[in-house]
Amino acid sequence: MQIHSLDRSQPYDYVVYGASVGGILLALHYAAAGYDVLVLNAYGFPGGSVTESLSCLQQRPEAATPHARQLFGPLLANPYALVHEGPEGCVLNPEVLKISLQHALEASSVALLFHVKARALAPADADGYATLSLIGKEGEFIVRTRRVFDATDAGHLTRLVRRTGQLTGARLCVFTSPVPEAAAATIQALAGLQQAVRLSDGRYWLALGLPAAHPTFVETTANDMLDTLTAVLAPLQARLQIVPAETQLLYEAAPADFSGYFSCAADLLPGRAYAPHQWLQRAADLEAAVVAAQAAQPAVQ
Repeated sequence: MQIHSLDRSQPYDYVVYGASVGGILLALHYAAAGYDVLVLNAYGFPGGSVTESLSCLQQRPEAATPHARQLFGPLLANPYALVHEGPEGCVLNPEVLKISLQHALEASSVALLFHVKARALAPADADGYATLSLIGKEGEFIVRTRRVFDATDAGHLTRLVRRTGQLTGARLCVFTSPVPEAAAATIQALAGLQQAVRLSDGRYWLALGLPAAHPTFVETTANDMLDTLTAVLAPLQARLQIVPAETQLLYEAAPADFSGYFSCAADLLPGRAYAPHQWLQRAADLEAAVVAAQAAQPAVQ
């Protein structure tokens, strides 16, 4: 792993926008194949919506590709990684996932640049390089690359580039401190509750649905819901223990053409729909799709 230098003028082969689980698997795959890869992320830690939005309830993935097996095998065998496992799936410890992904990146040649957001993407020039404009704490700057892949779970860059992607839902996911078992009915009566998983130590992982309005209004509603949750938990001698960095936004993205300079998950996995508890499986499927695509047509010459 290396940190991207703003003084660098040499283009990358691949830029992966979003350090989601799927994005990191793609980056590791490309780097292992000898390509020059950069991963960009809005936050200072990896994991996508699992760590950023606490979408921690996940199905155990079926992994058939090397990096997916290397990541998920040790992760799911780690006794500290799973805080619950039941018929509904596994509840992951987001901190353990962050560490596992960071270690995988550190053992690779992938370059990282966090705390940045995309401003614009210019089409490939005569030399075949696209220009991605970014904004970070250092100001505005650019990186050049053969191909950009939007690996954000919400498709942030896809909406900026293609002007497509309909907001279909939003969720607020939180962890509470331990709640008395006798108060289970109070938890189940929460407005907007979609899922409630009681952990072995008495804590809850909760997912509450929000109106699929403009993202700005979603965040306002989420803040109001956090206030409501705080008020509900207080008489139970409980509190919110972990809240997300951002509300989970769910978008529907239409697939396009993977042969160009820009692509996203919908391009590699056309016709496949994944629920929020299937992000790990989607990550494994993304790597498998890239392996298949490269076998059919090498991505970079």
